[in-house]
Amino acid sequence: MSILNKYKRWVPMLLPVNDEYWDFVLSQDGTPSIGVSPKLNENCLSAYISFWDPECQELNGVHSYSKYKWEEAKNSGTTLENIGYTGVDNGRIYYGGFANVSNKEFFEIFTNSKLEIPAGDFSLHLKRVTGNTGVYSYEMDYEKGKYWSLKGGFFQGFYKLFGHDYQVLPQYIEDEWNVEITLRPMGYVTDDKALNAVYPENQGIFFYMGTRAEDKFLEMYNCDISKYPDREQPDRHELTCDYFLDEMYKKIDCQYFDDDYASGNEENPSDYYSDGYASKDAKEYCNGKYYGGESGTPCDKKEEIVPSPSKPKKKDPKSFNKKKAKYLAYFLNTYGYREYSSCGCNLKGEKVKPYVPEKKEEEIDPCDISYLSSDDSYYESEIFLSGLTLTTKDGKSLSDTGYYEIKTDNKFLLFNRTKYGFTTANWDEDVEIILTGTTEDYRTGNLFLLMNRTKSGYTTCTIDSYFKENRPEYDFKKDLKGNSFAVKYNCDGSISYRYLVKDCDSESGYSVLEETSFPGIIKPEEWSTVNIKFNVIGGTGLNPCGKPYGERRMKIRIYVNGYLKFVSKELPEFNFRELSTIADKQEGVPFNISVGGGTQGLCDSVWLDYNRAFEKVLPIEKNFAGTFIGDIYDFRFYTCGSQRTEILNNYLYTRAQMNKEKVFI
Repeated sequence: MSILNKYKRWVPMLLPVNDEYWDFVLSQDGTPSIGVSPKLNENCLSAYISFWDPECQELNGVHSYSKYKWEEAKNSGTTLENIGYTGVDNGRIYYGGFANVSNKEFFEIFTNSKLEIPAGDFSLHLKRVTGNTGVYSYEMDYEKGKYWSLKGGFFQGFYKLFGHDYQVLPQYIEDEWNVEITLRPMGYVTDDKALNAVYPENQGIFFYMGTRAEDKFLEMYNCDISKYPDREQPDRHELTCDYFLDEMYKKIDCQYFDDDYASGNEENPSDYYSDGYASKDAKEYCNGKYYGGESGTPCDKKEEIVPSPSKPKKKDPKSFNKKKAKYLAYFLNTYGYREYSSCGCNLKGEKVKPYVPEKKEEEIDPCDISYLSSDDSYYESEIFLSGLTLTTKDGKSLSDTGYYEIKTDNKFLLFNRTKYGFTTANWDEDVEIILTGTTEDYRTGNLFLLMNRTKSGYTTCTIDSYFKENRPEYDFKKDLKGNSFAVKYNCDGSISYRYLVKDCDSESGYSVLEETSFPGIIKPEEWSTVNIKFNVIGGTGLNPCGKPYGERRMKIRIYVNGYLKFVSKELPEFNFRELSTIADKQEGVPFNISVGGGTQGLCDSVWLDYNRAFEKVLPIEKNFAGTFIGDIYDFRFYTCGSQRTEILNNYLYTRAQMNKEKVFI
């Protein structure tokens, strides 16, 4: 057997294929019920983003037209109170890098950031992925009224929130979905910090759906990841220091090293530093041309630059602001005057004896630099980040896993006549009650044998201690199976999909399926409209709970400019879902959509120790950390079937729209 080559002609062209399925296509989608015309199909159009249209632009991202929404969308308004832990990774919570914030400011961002979602907003919001570490670059430009140019960057957002009354797209396919994207591959030059430079095999991913990362806190559980490859990336400590140095030389004016720090006349900047450590112009010194005099040798001791350890004289408060004080403090610490390992950078990479001002006899906190000015209001004392315990907003430890939560007001359960049960006397209708239960990641052992009523047996009060000491190994991979999918443009003009599925025959327990179309179906530097249709097989429709009745299969069909180009083999149906941990620890992570790229995984994740990178490369990052290089025009998501003629009409409609807006075709 063979399959029909599906190009623009209706002439049968039979080509042999070596695949796991055989098919013979007599028609594309059955008899068309509508004529061909440049008309937008609005049936089941649940999200429509025109990347070119100013109406769809928002702060650091884009959103879909409010006119088009999923008929079952829900949003009663909610607040994400733990978004700082996960939102800093992709830049949803953005602070511009560690050089822009103090430890205290970073801790506040990390632990107390909130994201409020107003009720009644049913649009799909996609934000620019930026990261916060500076390790990777995500460049993109907006050509107003035309398109977004992607040069390593992409858009990402969630369409459902686990544990919250928010969902703007369905979780499961009822019968068919159709994703439509208009794009143009371009040869934009990207730098060596782009994701594609690290993972060239992932270059070209322009659509992703699923969880955007593994459980960020899995290292806190009983989880063995030693077999995964080590990360190879620039040291974040060095990057932070380099950034600090660059900013220091840009922003510190030499006037802030006053005459107490100078050996000469204050009016003569070149005399500020004695003993040959700044024989050139002080301005050049501050611009970084000279680190330690003409020889270029770093100054090891404060006395070599500053003959007296006294603090600076008071400057004009309007000019000597906190930011300049911060950079001044960094400058002093950079050259080894005080220990700075916990609150910044020590370029020498070695611990040094803390510098203690002569006039202060009490013990000095090495991060307390308030003595840099005569008025402590100029600079706020730093805090140590090491050793701090992190919890969710309501006090749950981030290291706990293996349990789930159920919100309930069921009085049959709550008025249970136990010591902890409610009564009519203490019941409050405004109090939210959350019950917890354990999962397979928590429990191990036979309770009947463990709680045996003997002296050494466990009781209801002590059984938790056994579970904590004997937890089964946490398997993070189960969260990824059926929950990670991407579509990719390849350099030969072909399109492929990539799908992580369960594989019991694999040592890892999963495999990444990939199939590729014929080459040349997308032309470089030409606009193409790509439709990806997902059709379920083996029973359509969902049960009253909105879930499939049983295990189903699906096929993927890819159209380019209105014509069918690729049909996949049968695949396991998507199983987009939350991670196996409580909602507070995964806000904004599952149920994600990316346009213009894949996802980061944990490659750009941020921790309390902000110089630390996640040590291992896990499956999401390895297989989906890549981006499309080119221009993107629009994105449409249909939650029901689309006939081939409707797909063709959409393509004609888009071309007419691009001509109207004078977008080059």
